[in-house]
Amino acid sequence: MHIPKTAGTTFRGFLERSIRENGGNPAPFSGTYPSYANFLATAGRLGEKFDLISGHYPFHVRTLLPAGSPIISLIRNPIERCLSHIKHQIRQEEQSGVGCGVTEVNAFIELPVNRFFLASLRDLSVKYLSYEGSPNDPVAETDLSLDRALRNCEESWIGLDSSLDIFQQRVFERLLHCRGTCPPLPVDNRSINLTATNELSPKNHRRLRELNDLDLRLYEKLQELEVRGDSGSRPGN
Repeated sequence: MHIPKTAGTTFRGFLERSIRENGGNPAPFSGTYPSYANFLATAGRLGEKFDLISGHYPFHVRTLLPAGSPIISLIRNPIERCLSHIKHQIRQEEQSGVGCGVTEVNAFIELPVNRFFLASLRDLSVKYLSYEGSPNDPVAETDLSLDRALRNCEESWIGLDSSLDIFQQRVFERLLHCRGTCPPLPVDNRSINLTATNELSPKNHRRLRELNDLDLRLYEKLQELEVRGDSGSRPGN
């Protein structure tokens, strides 16, 4: 479950390599994930054919996969994740020549025309874990559920950016049952810890905090459980 801007591309590369080197068959990746709608139509067949399926698909698609299919995901500091997503959008608009033409982060956030884009970033981690619809749809906070997100975390392998290397080792040994040395994470597209939130104005920092209120509460709860070693049945621990 690749939540955007959480080093998911990097982690998918690690999973693909580990599975392939141990005789498994990950789904081929051509540079872009099949759309959400396409995945809904093909998930069952893909799940029977491949040992790894990756994409920007929310937790609820698990019901379309073979029973017992584990969900793996990474959760990143929500403010860093959101800012990284904004910067990614700015780069895309620069490259395509289509967009608002604003490249400075604070000005981009404050531009009225970008309010719909910002709304699509609301509590994205909680959205992927709890919302039973397309992750591309902007939703109101009332459509999201922190409790449901936490329950689904308990049934998943969830890694935090603050302990990514430890999580990688757990997945390699305990989920993939691989032997030998755990391969290093690829560096391609790795954005963890590369976003400086101090470039945000105080006003926009507050705005992103408000936009990610549920994600911040989820992240803090998962950090607390990890430190206490008291994460219930969550298999990622």
